[in-house]
Amino acid sequence: MSNVATLNNGFDTLRKEYLGEITKDGALSGKGKNAWPNVTLRTVQAARDGLITVDDAMLIFETFARAEGKALVHDRPKDSVKKTKSEITKMIECGQLVNVDAVEVMSRAVTIYGNLKTEGAELKAAYTGYVQVIRDQLKSPDYALDDDAIAHALCKGEAKPASVETKLKQALAALEAAVKINDADENPVDLSSVTKAASLVQSTLSFMATNAERRALLAKLSILDSKAA
Repeated sequence: MSNVATLNNGFDTLRKEYLGEITKDGALSGKGKNAWPNVTLRTVQAARDGLITVDDAMLIFETFARAEGKALVHDRPKDSVKKTKSEITKMIECGQLVNVDAVEVMSRAVTIYGNLKTEGAELKAAYTGYVQVIRDQLKSPDYALDDDAIAHALCKGEAKPASVETKLKQALAALEAAVKINDADENPVDLSSVTKAASLVQSTLSFMATNAERRALLAKLSILDSKAA
């Protein structure tokens, strides 16, 4: 899902621009601004566009810290450095997901966070919430998080049990992965039953999605009917 701009404008130029924005974020942080949400969004997109890899996690942290001016990375507590490096690594891994456009997911996360804040919901700090969205998305690498899952990641409170739909999506991903590995094996086994199971799960998910759309439409029609009455 790399951005066409990466090819058109040149890798080195775009990578330099990204690190330049991280420098600006670090400077803002040094002035008391909470710049880490910006770092999160920029880093996911840079990873999606192929400008950075997990090997750049420490470079990104060092660039931010140097501009922040509070303390260089090697002067900070080891646990703090380890935690931040891990979070940056997760951002990059999320951006690199093949089957999910993480930039689109994070764009929805920003919108949902703003809507929930307007509604007065009890939210995590933006950066903490965005990191949780990223962690949850990494647990579901083949399907983009829906709005409800994103909202739950952003809100405070106990973890919500995975929905039936989520469990089925995870099962489908596992079944499809097994078939793919088997197909590449020199001595593949007969997985026709697994393929059939995957097809049934996919059919069930399609049925659930159709039902959800129907319920949403009926709810809208109900609202319109009540207003017209």
